[in-house]
Amino acid sequence: MHDELEWQTRRDRINKKLRALRPAWNIIKFREGLDASALDCHAVEEYPTGNGPADYAFFVKGKLLGIIEAKRVKVGPQNVWIFDARSNVPGITKKERPLTPKHFEEFEACYGSEPNGQSKRKDSGEEGRFRKFHISEIKDRNYKLDIT
Repeated sequence: MHDELEWQTRRDRINKKLRALRPAWNIIKFREGLDASALDCHAVEEYPTGNGPADYAFFVKGKLLGIIEAKRVKVGPQNVWIFDARSNVPGITKKERPLTPKHFEEFEACYGSEPNGQSKRKDSGEEGRFRKFHISEIKDRNYKLDIT
């Protein structure tokens, strides 16, 4: 496996796959005043969180589906942590209830304070929102990450 920088992994691997999906995902940079309720099949780069910007925040029909922190290819993850932001989340598609930092509090508590993912974490179990899967389990699922 060759060594490549994280930004190259995002550009050459992740962005390429997102654009190849049907429908293709729109990849945009975060900007102040971004109306998340208008986003559908959007990956927002450098999305702000309480622990610094995340590489991607994924939105469908104005709802946040998940946040991804990309790693360069050489890192090779063994475990994939997934936070289900689809369940039990108050609607954020209306202008009266915009997406706020409060929406990320549970995720940030589960993820931990170490921005590079080195904090101790606990899988919240089959009914929980924060789950850990070994890369072999993801492969067995044909790379489908629907955990509900």
